[in-house]
Amino acid sequence: MDIKKLFPDSLCFKNDRKYHEIFKNIKPLIVTQIQEALKTRSIKQTGRPITTDFNKFVDALFFLCESGSQSHFVKDVFGIPKATYYRYLKIIGEYQILQKVYNSMIDSVPVSEPLITVKSMRGSEGLGRSATDRGRKGLKVSLICDTKRIARIVHIGRANTHDSKLLIHTIEKFQTPKQTVKCLCDAGYVGQQLSCECMKKNLRLVVKPKRVGRSGKMSHYLNPEDEQDLKKYRNQIELLNGNIRRFRSLMIKWVVTIATYECCAFMYYWLSDIFELLKIN
Repeated sequence: MDIKKLFPDSLCFKNDRKYHEIFKNIKPLIVTQIQEALKTRSIKQTGRPITTDFNKFVDALFFLCESGSQSHFVKDVFGIPKATYYRYLKIIGEYQILQKVYNSMIDSVPVSEPLITVKSMRGSEGLGRSATDRGRKGLKVSLICDTKRIARIVHIGRANTHDSKLLIHTIEKFQTPKQTVKCLCDAGYVGQQLSCECMKKNLRLVVKPKRVGRSGKMSHYLNPEDEQDLKKYRNQIELLNGNIRRFRSLMIKWVVTIATYECCAFMYYWLSDIFELLKIN
């Protein structure tokens, strides 16, 4: 079986300079974090020595995230047993290794005007019943990015949680800026209580107005400056959501747990425009 013929568009099999430059910089960071996690898990260094090549494991993880292929290809292509792959994937999710490495890299990048979005996905384990997808179990991804499409905060919750309630949990992870920053979002975040909660984090919600009640009155009105910012920058979050669909494993049935979804999601964020801002050439 020629795996390259099955997945001809995969970045793993192309001479893609951006892909190789990215992983040349982040592979050592991920491998070091995995080794440190293994040391904390086993105080007594007993048993057989570890022979897994973690560089190949990272390549295998990216390949499954990017192509959406089944896990048995890990053994065929990278020589890593399926059970071994899932063992280290569980460790990465348990210790949030990818999230820590990603956050450490974007700390040096200044925050511009943030944007908020919530996207619903399907899943199976530990998730809520979706009210819009025939009651299937699913999850919602609450994402805060800036106008340069750099994902700042990612929070994953149940599908039966309202967007406004999900945002409150999201901003708890957000580092409070020194000055008040505009937060551009759609009409799903209308509400005075939510606005007050965001102001505690120096985030001023700029929400698209909507008609409420039987009278059809507008919920609120925006000043010309805020209205112009919504028209100018709101599409950036939609572009980010659209680009995420390139990673097939985020959209198909093999991603069933929140931990697996987070690993796949942060793999994508590394391939976004953040590396151009960090000047990795």
